[in-house]
Amino acid sequence: MARRNRCWPFNFMCCFCVFYNSILIFIISVFIFYLIFVPQELKFTVTDASLTRFDYNSTASNTLFYNMALNITIRNPNKKVGVYFNRIQALPQYEKKRFSLVTLTNSTPFYQGHKNTTIVNAIIEGQQVILFKKKEVDKYIAEKNVGVYSIEVKLALRVKARYGKFKSRYYKPQKITYQFYLYLLLSHRVNNNVQQNLPWQEGPAATHAA
Repeated sequence: MARRNRCWPFNFMCCFCVFYNSILIFIISVFIFYLIFVPQELKFTVTDASLTRFDYNSTASNTLFYNMALNITIRNPNKKVGVYFNRIQALPQYEKKRFSLVTLTNSTPFYQGHKNTTIVNAIIEGQQVILFKKKEVDKYIAEKNVGVYSIEVKLALRVKARYGKFKSRYYKPQKITYQFYLYLLLSHRVNNNVQQNLPWQEGPAATHAA
């Protein structure tokens, strides 16, 4: 008759304890890593904006002529995280219709270090054929009579983060556009300090810096 092994409950409990402790240590390690390295949100602020032309002809060519400029301040409040900006694009819209796409080639690419503030400039000028509906044309005429235009500008980014000697891959944040609601006076400057934050989103797995 086979002899029953009386040690198997003890062995099972040992394996369970080892597995449980491993999971607990892993969770604690992830939590500590999160507390140390979790980055704060980047802060985007439009500190200055000017509009020198915004003409739309709805009866002839349906063409919008525009000339505007933005000064955008980017603040990295993190102590341990740097940011590589590979591309910044400005996408202005009027009545939810985009009339331009400008890549800030005079500013990007660049690296923004810890606790650093960077100012970038966007010059948006040109012309674009746009078909507005009657109510949208009526709003444009009303704003033209007042001399104030409501223009929306979004930013599309391609960035990667640097944690000490490690870098993430380049990625686009989940919310790749950031809205600035700018009410610009024709041929005047506006200092509204319109601010938006860039929430950090997880990108691909980190790779070791070269």
